[in-house]
Amino acid sequence: MLATPPPTVNVVRAMLWNWWVVLFAVLIVVAVGVAIALVRTPTYTATARLAVGRIDITSPGALSGYAVATQALATGYSRTVTAGAVARPVAAKNDLSVKEVQDSITATPVAESPIFRVDATASSGDRAVALANDSSHALVAYAADLNQNNPDSARLYRQYRTATVLRKIAKQELHTAVEVSGSEPTASATTDVAKAQSSFDAADLRVNALGKAYTASVQGQAATQLVQIISPATEATSDRGSVLMILAFIGVVIGLLVGAALATLREGKLRLGEAP
Repeated sequence: MLATPPPTVNVVRAMLWNWWVVLFAVLIVVAVGVAIALVRTPTYTATARLAVGRIDITSPGALSGYAVATQALATGYSRTVTAGAVARPVAAKNDLSVKEVQDSITATPVAESPIFRVDATASSGDRAVALANDSSHALVAYAADLNQNNPDSARLYRQYRTATVLRKIAKQELHTAVEVSGSEPTASATTDVAKAQSSFDAADLRVNALGKAYTASVQGQAATQLVQIISPATEATSDRGSVLMILAFIGVVIGLLVGAALATLREGKLRLGEAP
């Protein structure tokens, strides 16, 4: 006589009949996820806000192009926050390497405004606040150096020519880094491309700033675009809460899957035992 095959087990019905198995699996997996979130060292983020302003409104046409000019400059300055000239004084002040500062700092322009954000991440709130504020001050000093008002047109022109050569070198280094990254797509190569891009953006910004300053000097106008800190970083936020929620959600999903498997397996064994 052929053996009667065991009856088919419905997964949903098995989960309902063995709800305590599913609940136990969910609680265990969620507890593991929560424990991981609580044990890990959280990452703190501090934000400072800067703005491009102080354009000479007495210059002809200054007001008409104010919005577009400040938005473009805000985007340009936000890209140079990790440039070597900005990162070096921050690294020296915080006893870090330039690379560590560059990896910890990001800047994002606020759409359709002259404002941009400088975000710093660190393993402690105080360090994140210090990095955000120090980077902001370093960027303000860098921008002031680029945009200083000098009526000496000949000297500005020489600086502009030098900056153009440096931008060409930076562009060649960026091209080389991109080629290396294309042939050897490693994490190190990607980092080199990012650094080269940052250096090129800084060189390009310097050329544009000096060009504008030279033109304004020739025309008897003042180039007074400067970056100002409008909201320094005062506190840092931790990612512990968000990570905990993500891991808890993942734990619920995995727990349901594990619970469904266990409930189905248990129900199958019970039915197999009842089968003649």
